[in-house]
Amino acid sequence: TRIRAMVNPLPDVVFLLDDTGRYVEIVTGDDRRLYRNAGELLGRSVEDLLPEAASTSLRVVTRKTLETGTVQVLDYPLETQRGMRWFEGRSAPLRMDGDATPHVVVIARDITDRKRADELEHQNVYLREAFDADLHFGEIHGRSTAMQEVFRAIELVAETDSSVLIFGETGSGKELIARAIHRSSRRSAAV
Repeated sequence: TRIRAMVNPLPDVVFLLDDTGRYVEIVTGDDRRLYRNAGELLGRSVEDLLPEAASTSLRVVTRKTLETGTVQVLDYPLETQRGMRWFEGRSAPLRMDGDATPHVVVIARDITDRKRADELEHQNVYLREAFDADLHFGEIHGRSTAMQEVFRAIELVAETDSSVLIFGETGSGKELIARAIHRSSRRSAAV
């Protein structure tokens, strides 16, 4: 009762599995965090209840926890009563007084917001890189087809050891092109 009172306010779900992967105990202050309500889970195997990917991962971690006696960590997606969520499960071995059967305690934390933030960050980095690649070359910016051709020409010339003659009207950006070629070339490290 004391442990349940301490755990209930936490955002985590704590459950106890026996060595066959059956739910022995479930502690949460909010049943909506569970895949199904606690009454449906207790006494049943993770393989009977969870989708195959989640149940297989959980069984592998349970087995490894019991074999090694060490904490294991896994991430898994699960469709809950609140929708699709990602969880981080941390497992540890637990021997209960008077019971020779080994058990595994698993603390499952909802990491959906963290996963979404990571995904947004990856998308942001990808979009910034795509934006940079498409719109500018060093100090030169442009979106037009003609500018994209100039960028490709800079990359092509920068790979060679040839001298390059750049000509154009005053103020057309010859110096910018020369710097872009130099910065993209192998010679840029030699200076």
